Amino acid sequence: MFETLSSYGITPTYLQIGIVAIAAAFVIGMFWQYILIGVGLLFCVYVFAMPSKPSNEKPITLKETVIEENDGTPKEYLQDCMRLTGKKEFDCRIMWQDRENSLDKEL
Repeated sequence: MFETLSSYGITPTYLQIGIVAIAAAFVIGMFWQYILIGVGLLFCVYVFAMPSKPSNEKPITLKETVIEENDGTPKEYLQDCMRLTGKKEFDCRIMWQDRENSLDKEL
């Protein structure tokens, strides 16, 4: 039998490769939906498991603003007020004075 196939140029190696290829095509043809879903899931796992690369940007550092206390407003209050509310120093000083005035009136 192999002599007849050899006369056509088909060797046992080519015959084995052909059988494996046909079997693989059959399996892929029968279960391509499941294979596609599995590949998609593996891709998602790979993407989410990859460590994120650190960006080349320098980290943002907050500058501490040195503010002179000329009206009795605490420096810490001004820094916190400007950082948390986004207001300017003048507005924070006004808020402190209003707070002080309202406390004085209550007493």
